[in-house]
Amino acid sequence: PPAPLQLSFRRETTDSARGRTSAKKHFSGKRGAKSEPLMMRPEATAVAMSPCGNFAFIGSSDGTIHSYNLQSGRHQGAFVRDAEKRNALLHPSEENTAWGCAHEGPVSGLASDACGDVLASSGSGDSMLLFWNMTSREPTSAIVAPAGITMIAWSRSSDLVAASCE
Repeated sequence: PPAPLQLSFRRETTDSARGRTSAKKHFSGKRGAKSEPLMMRPEATAVAMSPCGNFAFIGSSDGTIHSYNLQSGRHQGAFVRDAEKRNALLHPSEENTAWGCAHEGPVSGLASDACGDVLASSGSGDSMLLFWNMTSREPTSAIVAPAGITMIAWSRSSDLVAASCE
């Protein structure tokens, strides 16, 4: 099972001609403390931001979805479909280090509603469109598509979600 995704960032500060200071954060993700072979590392397959711009959501080729605070760079948690694994995340032990997955197969799309309360995610392997409570990171509803979902879009003005299938 994959280790938690850890983001590290470096801050570059420069003084402009007006005496202002600007900072840029450069994020680079790596899994776990030990380096894994390149073929074993999950790749980011979908990204989304919260409407307020404070949080980023990253979906991976291994079916995981992680939330990050963009101001601090800290990992906020994982979206886990299995209640048993979600409970194990809240009460970690040496026996259970698995994150659990949001989808069976790669995450193909992520989108949030206009209020920032709901995250939609799609999976190409399980053909599911899942809706998540952003606070609890628990699934609230699901739609099974007739084929694998390749991408999704959420219209924030009309609150409609569109999905493209294979």
